[in-house]
Amino acid sequence: MLLKKYILMAGIMFLSAMMAQSSAATEIAKVTGEVKVRRGLDEKWQNAFAGMMLKNIDTILSLEGEVVLRMDDGTMFHLGSHSILDIGDLRRITRQEMFLYLMAQKVDKIQPRGEKARLHVGNVSVVHGEKVLAPAKAPGDRASTNWLWSLNAARAMYEQNLYPNTIVSLHKLLSRFSQPNDCGEIHLYMGRAFEKLDEAGQALDAYQLAAARCSRCQSVEADRIAAEARTAITRLSE
Repeated sequence: MLLKKYILMAGIMFLSAMMAQSSAATEIAKVTGEVKVRRGLDEKWQNAFAGMMLKNIDTILSLEGEVVLRMDDGTMFHLGSHSILDIGDLRRITRQEMFLYLMAQKVDKIQPRGEKARLHVGNVSVVHGEKVLAPAKAPGDRASTNWLWSLNAARAMYEQNLYPNTIVSLHKLLSRFSQPNDCGEIHLYMGRAFEKLDEAGQALDAYQLAAARCSRCQSVEADRIAAEARTAITRLSE
């Protein structure tokens, strides 16, 4: 009980830090192809353009296009095609904030004694790499219900050395899409990010989950993920 109270208080502090930066502006430095922006909770998507200013509560969606964002500290972030990203997820988070988020997730899953377990209905996911063919009412409808678009954004974070952000984004993805048919790729990237942070134990756990999920798939990509995961497990177990 005390642990849960501590996590709750720490979580409030974490959210307060995020809200304090909610007014920070991100500028679209360059747009190539079709890229959309959604303001806050507005359901409408509008075309993105160079010079457009975004807030942390906004969302950017790259369809058949790419975008370069200039953060408030002057750094650039490149988002490739078929990705959806909440601008607030680019706020540089510390290792401490990352572990605070992960711990809060674990505590939240603990069921009080006598309470019946909640029924979680998994989201329908698509086969790895498969395009969603269902018609969408708006450009973002399809992306917001496809875990692969969120994974693409997390990949971009990893490739640009935002390792704590990568891990938090991947955990958010798994919370939203409970059973993505990713053949272990989500946990593979999680393992890579933890290893970059010199968190061997966490990395090992992630690689083991990646290897386990690979066993459910039969494809060249799944074999590649399995081979990398097994190599990492051997390396970290020595």
